[in-house]
Amino acid sequence: MFTRSQTLKAGCLVCLVTVLQASSGCAVLSEDHRHITRYLDENAVPESTAVKIAAAPGAIPLGLTSLTVDGFLINPVLNFPKAAKDAWNVFDPEKIPYSAAEIFVFPMRVVTFVVIFIGSEIGRCCVPIPKF
Repeated sequence: MFTRSQTLKAGCLVCLVTVLQASSGCAVLSEDHRHITRYLDENAVPESTAVKIAAAPGAIPLGLTSLTVDGFLINPVLNFPKAAKDAWNVFDPEKIPYSAAEIFVFPMRVVTFVVIFIGSEIGRCCVPIPKF
């Protein structure tokens, strides 16, 4: 059938396509989620075209770095409280009455809390949810 090398190459191609597909809807592509990059765009962009061309070798790595910091550091930190609020609904005492069965249900709530928190954090970081 396929050799190990061909299987490895196909697996790498599938991973690359998956990463590219997942990043195509990244929240960093939304202007509301690019804090450092927006600051650089507003304050560090030169006026003349000649200066822009001369600064391009330094501006491209700086822009990629700012997008990376926005996507992997700033965005998750800013979305942390919202994700925690989403997950905390698992323990809301108004929605769920406490009883003796709570002893058995509590471990499932802890697992559900972790799953909802991680899912909400990843979702908020990957999907550009507009601010209302």
